Amino acid sequence: MASWDDICKDLSELSNSVDKETKKFVKNQAKILKKKTVNTARKRVKKRTGNYLKGIKDGKPYTFDGGYSCRVYSSARHAHLIEYGHDIKKIKNGEVIGKVEGKSVFTDTANEFAEEFEDNTQKMLENIFNKRGF
Repeated sequence: MASWDDICKDLSELSNSVDKETKKFVKNQAKILKKKTVNTARKRVKKRTGNYLKGIKDGKPYTFDGGYSCRVYSSARHAHLIEYGHDIKKIKNGEVIGKVEGKSVFTDTANEFAEEFEDNTQKMLENIFNKRGF
């Protein structure tokens, strides 16, 4: 039977290894979300608009509210116009002559990915606990 000190030592090692593996996991999930976002953008945005697809990137893992986060974003200058939509205006007087509806590429893809992310997180935790013998 393991002593209390051994259990504390094992839990300490587990927390240190979980920290490193969590960073890798979050980055990997961001890459998966990025691929899904690019595929959704290809389907919804038929008109080729500059470097919109090339600008979809995944960031570095960072801490946010006590946990790790990693964002998927577009570095294209006009990405917000495609995502949220915009008014079409005349150049001379600024009169609104039309409206372009937003494509909601990032929000819809993130909502679709949420359930898959939860499943992947559950599997990752099970793997970590199985490795450490818990």
